[in-house]
Amino acid sequence: MKSSDLSRDLSPPEAFWGNPRRLFNTLLWVVLFLNVMHAFRFVYFTYTSHPVGYRLVDKFNMDGEMAVPAWFSTLLIAAAAVACVGVASRVRRAGGKGAYSWWLLAAGLFFVSLDENVSLHETLNGEVGQVVERDGIFYFGWVLIYGPLAMGLAALVLPGLWRAPRRVFWTLVAAAVVYCGGAVGVEMMSGLLLSSSADVDMTAWSYFFCVLLEENGEILGMMLMLRGLALYLTAEPESFPVSENVAPPADAQAPARRAQPAEADADPPMEGAWA
Repeated sequence: MKSSDLSRDLSPPEAFWGNPRRLFNTLLWVVLFLNVMHAFRFVYFTYTSHPVGYRLVDKFNMDGEMAVPAWFSTLLIAAAAVACVGVASRVRRAGGKGAYSWWLLAAGLFFVSLDENVSLHETLNGEVGQVVERDGIFYFGWVLIYGPLAMGLAALVLPGLWRAPRRVFWTLVAAAVVYCGGAVGVEMMSGLLLSSSADVDMTAWSYFFCVLLEENGEILGMMLMLRGLALYLTAEPESFPVSENVAPPADAQAPARRAQPAEADADPPMEGAWA
């Protein structure tokens, strides 16, 4: 096989992202497995003396920082960041406006993946506690720092994301709402629960369900973001905003390839980009 043929075969983003709907459904099965293992770990820890295998079972604790769910979440966030870089590159090549928004979003996601891996926000809890009282919804003090940062990033990237196709834009908005609702909203609710009653600790059923809501919100939010980005990366070049003063990219000028039969679970075609 010639090198040019190999490059052409590997260049389409479909070679990596595949079918966005199938990607999302596959990840759902992984999430279901993680939830089952987390529930088993909770019951094993709460209702038995856990004589053997506890350290191994504890690696499926969704509230743990050095555990399989945290690793999986880190991978999802890092993959979303890489996808944003791909979108930014395609928008820039098309000569359209708004590429800066995708670069900023990629940078933000890379930071969040780093934080997920090294637990920077957990370290901030103690630092914030030295400045303000950690109580009620601010029991986990990191939300006082990350909340405003998230709103600032959203204000910066929304204008560029607005130029994406409708389906992509609203999928990303839904992803942000679900992710922040879990990461910040449920975390504040958990803090209120822990600080309001001395009878509630991290082994209580109420806290168990808060952890499920929080971690699943974060994971499902990132999965939605990946699906929206995959839809954009597998879209036709015409879906990307193009400046009137810049010629369309070479792949947009190339003759259309012969249409292949669509798979049964393939997503329907997207509408064009917003002006």
